Amino acid sequence: MGAGTMKPGWHPRRAVAGSARKIPGGGRVALDAINLHDTAMSSPRPSRPGQPANDSGSNPGDGSESRSLPLPDVETLPRPDLPPEDRPPAPIPMSDAEKVIAILRHAAHLNSTLPARTGSLVELGEQGQVILTGDLHDHTPNLDKIIHFAALHRHPDRVLILHEVIHGPFPINGCDLSARTLIRIAAMQLQYPGRVLNVMSNHELAQYRGEGILKDAGEVTALFDRGLERLFGNDAQDVRAAIGTYIVSLPLAVRMPRGILFSHSLPSPRVLNSFDPAILQRTITPNDLEQAGDAYRMVWGRRHTERTVETLGKAWNVELFITGHQPADMGYEIQADRVLILASDHDHGMILPLRLDRAYTIDQAVEELIPLNGILVDQP
Repeated sequence: MGAGTMKPGWHPRRAVAGSARKIPGGGRVALDAINLHDTAMSSPRPSRPGQPANDSGSNPGDGSESRSLPLPDVETLPRPDLPPEDRPPAPIPMSDAEKVIAILRHAAHLNSTLPARTGSLVELGEQGQVILTGDLHDHTPNLDKIIHFAALHRHPDRVLILHEVIHGPFPINGCDLSARTLIRIAAMQLQYPGRVLNVMSNHELAQYRGEGILKDAGEVTALFDRGLERLFGNDAQDVRAAIGTYIVSLPLAVRMPRGILFSHSLPSPRVLNSFDPAILQRTITPNDLEQAGDAYRMVWGRRHTERTVETLGKAWNVELFITGHQPADMGYEIQADRVLILASDHDHGMILPLRLDRAYTIDQAVEELIPLNGILVDQP
């Protein structure tokens, strides 16, 4: 079966079409030209705080840095040899640390200089389609289905947005090997520039900060570091630095026409009064990445309220918020009537294809959801 073919007989709790369908087609995506983004990159911090991350409601400390982070220098790095845009993604040799570092740093530079990006926001134009996903957490079979459905090499009018791709539930011999998924997505961004977007999440930010997160598998940031050592040996530290450069290059949100915004999460109600919505319009600083910073608060927030969506909707000209981060056992959940939470990291995972030239209510968006267990990937 071809891309997007569905298995019948599965329906989420609200009306979702169970039959095969194609995303309506259009011309090539037109990304609005805006000012170049000069958000920064730096190496990951070597320290590892002892406490797991949390939704801190405190104010930034007076001693925090407020400068922007510099763009990565890629002039001395060879451009990775990747297939053209009309070909499927190719496997990446994970044993080649030099190539992996080049991919990550070139992808970081691309993230930071997208013509459609200003501050920490990417804005899409009104032509084509976008495919939105939930938290992935190294669920490789679901990622394969997402890539197969998107078929970016055959549909140049589609944009694929991913987030929270690292820290899977099943370490191998005490190692989390989800760096392979992060690197795979960075390579796809280079192959399909501006059409594969990776949005900053709390797990990626925690990995950059060296901040512990406890899950069933253990302390996942430490397991990730062990995975880098297993994959890259003596080159693990250099790859870790390149991953840090890549992580802080990620945008916080993508805004679509007709009042739709996609982000990993939104700030929690208890920090809303001190949260600065202008974080989307300005460059990210080291202070923003700290526990009391606005980027940190945005990727860690939970339990969104009507006041949250009303306040941020007015500030950002948004009617419908699409996020992840919070549990969605059936692949999606609704909060505050205007927040649609997606999950793509389990057997009931969902994706959401939307046309960029039309508006959606939350009920209309739910009707467009596609269960990942209904997508069949062709075998060679």
